[in-house]
Amino acid sequence: MGLQQEAATDVESVYREGDGDPASLRRAYSQIPSAVALLAGAQSRGVVGMTVATLLPVSLHPPLLGVMIQDGSTTWHELAALPRIGVSVLAAGQPSVARKVASPDRERRFDGLELLEPEDGSTARLIAGAHAWFDTELVEVSPAGDHLFAQLAVRSASMSRRYEPLIFHQSRFRWASDSLVETTWPLDGVWQ
Repeated sequence: MGLQQEAATDVESVYREGDGDPASLRRAYSQIPSAVALLAGAQSRGVVGMTVATLLPVSLHPPLLGVMIQDGSTTWHELAALPRIGVSVLAAGQPSVARKVASPDRERRFDGLELLEPEDGSTARLIAGAHAWFDTELVEVSPAGDHLFAQLAVRSASMSRRYEPLIFHQSRFRWASDSLVETTWPLDGVWQ
């Protein structure tokens, strides 16, 4: 079945270059599920951090994560100046943490949150109860439309065996469930 046949019943065309509405394109982008993460670090005035919903593994050799940052973010400029940045992939029970750290009240973003400090004295700060943690170092930033693409070198990583990840999908917080279908990886013949 082709997309045109599928479109007749279940597909809504929302954007076409040159005549599309940016709000409609945003709706289409919201169909892509993504992990919700916090970037945080310690500076002389306290902890600085932000919530991000575009985090991706970039490379194993060297170990790199990628994150998209809204161009013009003052919080990002403070984080980028730190030697190390903590990345906490939030757990399913932490949507309130994501909202709190995303709030415009920068002075109170971390009030009441338990922060973890790496044993090596790194400036990275991590959120207790998260799904996964990465202590990273900024290696490169490049423009990407109205965002910046930051590459972060992974210096250490840890993960929880207890918590499911928090996911942002269709402009809402969600989480994976144990009822997901499991399959072998890589899918035979697909990635060759």
